[in-house]
Amino acid sequence: MDISQVLKTSTTGTQTSTQTAEQKAALATAKLSPASQAATKAGGRIQSQLDSTTAQLSAYGKLKSAVSDAQLAAKNLSALTPSSSAADIKTAVSKLISTFNTAITIGKNTASTGESGGAKRVGNDLGRAISGNHAVVDAMKKIGLQQLPDGTLSVDTAKFEAAQRANPSGVEATLEKLGALVNKATTKELATGSAVAGSIEALNQRASLLKTQKNAMSTLMQQLANQSNNQSPGFGGYGVAAYKANT
Repeated sequence: MDISQVLKTSTTGTQTSTQTAEQKAALATAKLSPASQAATKAGGRIQSQLDSTTAQLSAYGKLKSAVSDAQLAAKNLSALTPSSSAADIKTAVSKLISTFNTAITIGKNTASTGESGGAKRVGNDLGRAISGNHAVVDAMKKIGLQQLPDGTLSVDTAKFEAAQRANPSGVEATLEKLGALVNKATTKELATGSAVAGSIEALNQRASLLKTQKNAMSTLMQQLANQSNNQSPGFGGYGVAAYKANT
C-alpha cells in the first residue's frame, strides 16, 4: 500500500457491506480535512515518483550488467592466439556478438523508462566504437562479420568458417582488433562518471531524497490522523497503521 492510500482505507462505520473498496475510499476521502486531502495527493505524487525511479534504477542495473558481460567477452576475444582451436574461436565470437547485441538492446529498452539520456549514449557509443573504425569494419566483412544499421553485430557462419580455414592468422588478427575496440568502449561506459555510472548515481540520489520525503509525509499523515481521531472517534488510525504495515 502506498502513501496515497493511507487515509483512504480508514473505515467510518457508516458504509454498508455492499459498498466496494473504491466507494468506501471515496467516502473516506470526502470526509477528510483539506489538509489531509492535500497530504494524500502529495503522498501519491511522491510514491509515483519513487516507483518510477526504482524502475529506472533496475533498468540501469541490467544495462550495467550487460555492458560488463560485453567487456568480458571482448577481453576473451582479444586474448585469442594462433594456437586457439577453431571451436574456441567460434565460441568467443558467438559470445561477443551475443553480449554486445544484448547491451545495445537493453540500452534502447532502458531509454524508454524515462531516464533516456545516459542509456541512449551507451547504445550509440558502443555502435560507433566499431562503425567509426573503417579498417576494422572492412576486415570484419572479409571474415563474415558485419555491423547492422541498428548497431548490432551478425555473422555469416559459412563465410567465417571458410576464412578460418583459408587464413587463420588473418581471422585472429581481425578478432583481436574487434575485441580491443569493444573492450575500450565498454570500459569507458563503466568508468566513474560515465553514462551508466553517472545515471545510476543520480537515480540513487533521487531515490534517497524521495524516501526522505515519503517518511516525512508519513509522519505528517500520522499527525493528521491523530488530530482526526481526537475530533471524530469514527475515524480511527487504521489507515496509517495499514500503511506502515505494508511499506
